[in-house]
Amino acid sequence: MKFSVDDEVILELSDDQLKVMAHGINSDILVDDLKRRVVWVISHKYENLLDGLLKDAMPVLAANNASLPTDKLAQAALVFALPDYQDKKNRDDAAIVASGKVPEPPVSAPVNANAKSAEG
Repeated sequence: MKFSVDDEVILELSDDQLKVMAHGINSDILVDDLKRRVVWVISHKYENLLDGLLKDAMPVLAANNASLPTDKLAQAALVFALPDYQDKKNRDDAAIVASGKVPEPPVSAPVNANAKSAEG
């Protein structure tokens, strides 16, 4: 079983890994259950980030707009249109410049669970 994002396989489960999962998840629903879990993780992350974005920006939005849309995504569009809006990368870059430190490259987790470690 393969999970892909933009045509790049980011996770591949072997038959043995699927058998392990079938030990705890009914095999009749295993594929649908795994799909549901992937959707939940990404959707949950999105909703939390959207709520955080709006919480942080609401004082500025309220001060600059007589009325606000009720739709959260429309509110987010107003945040993105603010002249001083910065996404995470730009905020991190600005903080590094302000600190005078030499930036370290961002660390990310390996994307493929089947990737071999450097040790073997």
